[in-house]
Amino acid sequence: MRHIWTVICRLYLVDQLSNNPSLVDVLERISFKTDAPLEHRIDIPVQLHIVSLWAKDHSDSATRNIKVRFLSPDAEELFQIEHAIEFDTHSRIRVNGQIGSLPYTGDGTYEFEVCCQVDGEWSLVALIPLELVREDQD
Repeated sequence: MRHIWTVICRLYLVDQLSNNPSLVDVLERISFKTDAPLEHRIDIPVQLHIVSLWAKDHSDSATRNIKVRFLSPDAEELFQIEHAIEFDTHSRIRVNGQIGSLPYTGDGTYEFEVCCQVDGEWSLVALIPLELVREDQD
């Protein structure tokens, strides 16, 4: 299986006639305000889509596993999502994961680590950075 691309966006739309996706508000940075204490982990309420395109290799079985890990700036895993891809008769497949909040442990660049399972081992295929910044309350 081959990873083509992964994008983090606020809105994911698919044209009914062409099946082409529209990825709206692609995210590189999220800034927010809160009065929560700095020393606590905060869950930022935000609706996001993680959209990936995968292609089947000729040697692939019909089902493959993928995993997305969300890592803090200190490389601590904050959460992960696993999904089985079933190609059936399709040679390419788009996967859409939805997230309702992001854990925040401090300002910095967080990463979505995209992996696929090959022969029982997880293989890293992409790192998608997302900067999270807490702004001062006015």
